[in-house]
Amino acid sequence: MNHSRFIVLTVSAILTMLLSSAAFSEIRIGIGYAADRSPVDVFIEKFPRLKYPRKAQRLQVEGYAIIGFDVKADGSKTDLRVLEAQPRRIFDKSALKFVEALELNPPLKDGEPVDLSDVQFKVNFKLN
Repeated sequence: MNHSRFIVLTVSAILTMLLSSAAFSEIRIGIGYAADRSPVDVFIEKFPRLKYPRKAQRLQVEGYAIIGFDVKADGSKTDLRVLEAQPRRIFDKSALKFVEALELNPPLKDGEPVDLSDVQFKVNFKLN
């Protein structure tokens, strides 16, 4: 049996399940900080398919990457960076591409769109 054919992508699977439910119109993925350093929730509107790196599949490696980024008032992301990854340099590129392709709702504070900094999102990579 080829285990690489049975990849469970934790983030993708959970979000697919939640977004397919009519009860959820948006999903909170974390918080960012407005200019006054007050916390503001970050919600995802649409997410892409997560690609498991071939090298990690071949080596049967699991792990994660924590991606940091800022969010503009229109929901666009800037300054994407890998904050932490295990193992290092295996999942960085795939996690960055995944987070870059996420579609976020514009962040709101008191009903007004705001820029956010220091948002973090953990992308898990699991083989099954």
